[in-house]
Amino acid sequence: MAGVKYTNCCFCNIQIKDIDSNNAQPLADDRCCGDCNASRVIPARIRASYMLEQMYKHKKNIKEVLK
Repeated sequence: MAGVKYTNCCFCNIQIKDIDSNNAQPLADDRCCGDCNASRVIPARIRASYMLEQMYKHKKNIKEVLK
């Protein structure tokens, strides 16, 4: 059995088990802890989803949505 692998959260730098880490996209191409996932990554994904919905709904491009 292989040993436990660890990584650091890309936002707060705490050490976490690799298996407990989360995908930090769209904010970073790295791994993050559960707290940063809940407080940063998930809200960013919701905002991105909302922007895409508005673009589709109003047939606008990204620059218009971000005004």
